[in-house]
Amino acid sequence: MLNYLSAARAAQKQNAPERRDDYLGLAHKSMSGAAFAVQLTQAELQLVHGQLEQSLATLVQLHASSPKHPHVLFLLAKIYELLRSWGDLKKILPDLKKQRVLDSAALEALERQVHRELITIATQKGKVSDLRGSWQHVPKALRHDNNMVRHYARCLLTLEAHDDAEQLLRDAIKRDWDIDLVYLYGLNETNDPDKQLASAEGWLKGHESNPVLLLTLGRLCVRNKLWGKARSYLEASINIQPRSDSYKELGQLLEQLNEADNAAEYFRKGLMLSAEEKMDDVLTVAPATLPVLYAKI
Repeated sequence: MLNYLSAARAAQKQNAPERRDDYLGLAHKSMSGAAFAVQLTQAELQLVHGQLEQSLATLVQLHASSPKHPHVLFLLAKIYELLRSWGDLKKILPDLKKQRVLDSAALEALERQVHRELITIATQKGKVSDLRGSWQHVPKALRHDNNMVRHYARCLLTLEAHDDAEQLLRDAIKRDWDIDLVYLYGLNETNDPDKQLASAEGWLKGHESNPVLLLTLGRLCVRNKLWGKARSYLEASINIQPRSDSYKELGQLLEQLNEADNAAEYFRKGLMLSAEEKMDDVLTVAPATLPVLYAKI
């Protein structure tokens, strides 16, 4: 049996799937009780060869007979990830943890990816209730992860669930100061902008010179029609750290105040800085993104 399985692997490397399957068939006949080992090898080789649907069918059958088998669980998780079958992958996460199929770091990364994708899918359905339900299924530890909070907040804003987003962001910032969350707070348009501004101004203590917070405060003052205060915050933000979006906000404010020349100057500076920011993004070589389960079989 071992010789036939070795021959099947060799045929796989030679890109000969038909010969591979012949050897697997011989391995199956050569020894009673070898069906599981042969099917497991078959699933591995099908997966490596890109025969995802065939491999999945084999693995589902193996999982039904041995639901706690670590290698079956690993291969099943890998193929669900490749097929982007996030709901199915979520179902086997507890078993992956119980059987210690992955180390803690890989399991945490996989769990985060699964719930992030499910939140995205719920957003695409266009119903806030579906999105809220997806968030409730996220483990508590991940609901306190700022990257996950940021993604969920953006999804809430996409569906215009501004009050939900405001409470989420406010609680998260209170728990763990995070500039990206502060930025999102300024993009949120609630029905009570006065209360929102008061909350954000409460963060000034200890962060008086933070350009992102000052930008957020400027935006919230604009929504409250506090033109002078908005201008002060935006100018302070730019003086500390010029940003293209800060220039844009200040230019729009000055247009409202009928200061066309000053507005045009800020728009010009914003466009120049935006071009520089885009060039920096192009010159930054990002590492290739890989599935969490990219280990070579």
